Amino acid sequence: MEVANDFLSVVQGEYADTNPYHNATHAADVAQSFSHLIVAAGLSNYSDPLMRFAALVSAIVHDVRHPGVTNQFLIDAADPVAVRYNDRSPLEQMHCATAFEIMRVPEYNVAANVPAALKGVFRRAVLDMVMMTDNGEHHNLLARV
Repeated sequence: MEVANDFLSVVQGEYADTNPYHNATHAADVAQSFSHLIVAAGLSNYSDPLMRFAALVSAIVHDVRHPGVTNQFLIDAADPVAVRYNDRSPLEQMHCATAFEIMRVPEYNVAANVPAALKGVFRRAVLDMVMMTDNGEHHNLLARV
């Protein structure tokens, strides 16, 4: 439990207190809402525990380090984040990278007990879920469904 608490503390510290929306309270709200939905709808009986865990981690980190501007703003301003991620969902790319950078530290690695054979599945699930939060890609996602 200590690793989880330390992970949550570090992630919370990476959310900007000055951001009126994309802050740690928002992340906690999304994570709690997800958890409630899973329990209230009885989905825990029908879903894979690893995917539920990946979704919970995704909810927690989905806006970490968010500067409070849009992807398009970063791209138009040639912001270093947009440049680093080649103008492709730069915020979501940064959120993912930050999350996995934090988890590289053993004391914060909430996925340390995920079996080695499933670590890639966990990582891909978190990446996919966070990337799906890019509103600019919403119509592309719907077209694929």
